[in-house]
Amino acid sequence: MPSPRKLPAFTFRVLTVAAWCVLLSIASAAWAQSTLITLHTFTGPDGAYSYAPLVRDRAGNLYGTTAAGGTFNVGTIFKIDTFGNETVLYNFKGRRDGGNPRSGLLLDSTGNLFGITASGGTGSGQGGVLFKLTPSGQQIILHSFSTSDGAGSASGLLRDSSGNFYGTTEIGGAHNQGVVFKLDPHGNYSILYSFTGRNGDGSEPFAGLVRDQAGNLYGTTFGGGSFGLGTVFKIDASGNESVLYSFVGGNDGLIPSSTLVLDPAGNLYGTTDGGGTYNRGTVFEIDSNGNESILHTFGATDDGASPFVGLVRDKSGNLYGVTDGGGADRHGSVFKLDSSGNETVLYSFTGGLDGARPEAALTLDQSGNLYGTTLDKGAGGVGTVFTLKLP
Repeated sequence: MPSPRKLPAFTFRVLTVAAWCVLLSIASAAWAQSTLITLHTFTGPDGAYSYAPLVRDRAGNLYGTTAAGGTFNVGTIFKIDTFGNETVLYNFKGRRDGGNPRSGLLLDSTGNLFGITASGGTGSGQGGVLFKLTPSGQQIILHSFSTSDGAGSASGLLRDSSGNFYGTTEIGGAHNQGVVFKLDPHGNYSILYSFTGRNGDGSEPFAGLVRDQAGNLYGTTFGGGSFGLGTVFKIDASGNESVLYSFVGGNDGLIPSSTLVLDPAGNLYGTTDGGGTYNRGTVFEIDSNGNESILHTFGATDDGASPFVGLVRDKSGNLYGVTDGGGADRHGSVFKLDSSGNETVLYSFTGGLDGARPEAALTLDQSGNLYGTTLDKGAGGVGTVFTLKLP
């Protein structure tokens, strides 16, 4: 079983799903304060340790993965309906079908789910699989990773309008430093780039990718770069890689492990797990010329520490994220960073029934509700699914 990885603000209340149903019947004035609602608590047989961001369908159902638990204790795919009821859609067996999924899912218009596992499959080294799960619960393997073509993916998938999938693997490839890959609609797999870990190049692309309208891909590497502390990179439509920024490891941050956010002007936003003024992580921006700006550095107050995963951005330019540690009770936080760089702690986890250590990026719906998971604690001790309603 994979082990879990390594907040004055506002006052909040934690509600059960039953209380949430009552709350829905109260006038909208009741939402004057932000409220964390625990939608589901994992117990083990229904899943454990969710590292993955949630995906939401048009009806409001949530879908995600757990890296452990389930019938065979190697992970699940689950659904949470609008009443908070959880259904395990698939139990991984850890063999040909893959195991230990640590990445989020893609949902298409017909209800198919697509994702990656970090282990299992039929490739050499059992480096995981890229799979499809139909609405009827049938799993279809689209690709089994081998050490030579990439392995150990923890990133989510990106899909373009032509049906091509893009993603990263943390290791494997020509130099065993990870790859950026493409899988076309016909099932043809190709490596767009193999990281070398040498001469300023990156290594270990832990996070997923974003794509601009010209077809350029952008991502981060956990290691490598000019100082060995991670990079922001670009791969153009012809497969040429360039390092946009190499982290120095000082106030600029170090060890970026988050998927980037791309705004309409071409600016990139992300987080670093460490570095910054207090060595507790940063939120950064890389402009279209490769210049880095620090938007926030964690650790001056109880605002959190180790923002291990990426951000979500609303239409007004506000950024939302989570920290793995810190906060008022030292169990992690949910934060907001407005377009002027002002940070607000929206919630500090207590390490009780509300969970602890969120390590999945948030999902934002059109009404401004945030959804996420915690990796630890909760009534079952192995994490929760939550929503945070903003005033």
